[in-house]
Amino acid sequence: MLKSRSPLRVPLDQFTRSLPNGTDRALRGGQIVLALPGLVIGILAGVLGTDLGSISTPILTTTSILTGFTFSMAIVFWNKSIDARRDPKWAIRNEALDLIDKTRTHLIFTVSIGVINALMLLIAAILRATPSPEWLPAGVILVASSWTAGLATGLSVYLICLVAHGLRLFSEAFFILRQ
Repeated sequence: MLKSRSPLRVPLDQFTRSLPNGTDRALRGGQIVLALPGLVIGILAGVLGTDLGSISTPILTTTSILTGFTFSMAIVFWNKSIDARRDPKWAIRNEALDLIDKTRTHLIFTVSIGVINALMLLIAAILRATPSPEWLPAGVILVASSWTAGLATGLSVYLICLVAHGLRLFSEAFFILRQ
């Protein structure tokens, strides 16, 4: 399988960057910082036994809007990436091409997190509505529902952080591309 076809390529590019030697990769510390608020809030929500009952609709709505918004931005940068490589004016500007690629990867990763978050909200809703079978120890469904709700809550916060960073990259790219 080609490296670009690997399903882990986008997360790898999101959290690491290629070093000038072309073979090694370095960690992107800023991406870890973006994940910290979601991680902390998700763990707190899981530990505290959060029930998404009354807030799952607003969280799903927010997730859907942010994911759709980010998806449209990703399409723009996907096209810009292709167009920039064909245009002689941009094809030689490594700074612009790197920023376009970094923004495209970030936006695609953000869309992926939005889709995963929608899945976690669905699983939490199913678990919440499922009666515990007799063969399953008491409370297992409740604990699974709580931790799934915590994961969905953490992913929601992470998604907001990713979208905010995506807007910063979008703005940075705008200033480079308008030249």
